[in-house]
Amino acid sequence: MKPLTSHRHAVEVEERTVKYLSFTLGKDHYAVDVMHIRKIVEYIEPLHVPLVPSFVKGVLHLLGIVVPVIDLSVYFGSAPTEITRQTCIIIVEIHDNGRHLDIGIVVDTVSNVVEFSAKDILPAPDFSNRLRNHFVQGMSKVGERFILLLELNGIFSRDELQLVQSLKSETDVKDTSEKI
Repeated sequence: MKPLTSHRHAVEVEERTVKYLSFTLGKDHYAVDVMHIRKIVEYIEPLHVPLVPSFVKGVLHLLGIVVPVIDLSVYFGSAPTEITRQTCIIIVEIHDNGRHLDIGIVVDTVSNVVEFSAKDILPAPDFSNRLRNHFVQGMSKVGERFILLLELNGIFSRDELQLVQSLKSETDVKDTSEKI
């Protein structure tokens, strides 16, 4: 019995690419999946909230809601972001336990949107469990510089998310009429 053969040619499946928004914190380059981005705004001084961790800059009233603002540089253990004309706040949506939370992250500059396919992404570095690095999705290269790809849904601990959520809730109750 002769085996069946096909005259069809194998069709190469197009590899899916993901778009990332790249930005800088100091000399370091990062990127997040554009599906998490709600809005990018010119830096506005947030309303200071007393007795919060130093990485919390305050809150803004944007998009019809109160948005907690985080200085990502401080959160990552570096100096506070120096506010310049290029400083921006990226409003991102983070998912946690079936709910979503909008958070503003302060960055030095927003660079551009870049596309990466799975083959372009190197695995996240292994720090032997010494560091909480589950928020690092991987690394990629644009030209000669490396970009760390962040997984926003894993960046903050549950306690930090609860703190940020409580800031939002408390501020919503105290100040529902004032818009910045």
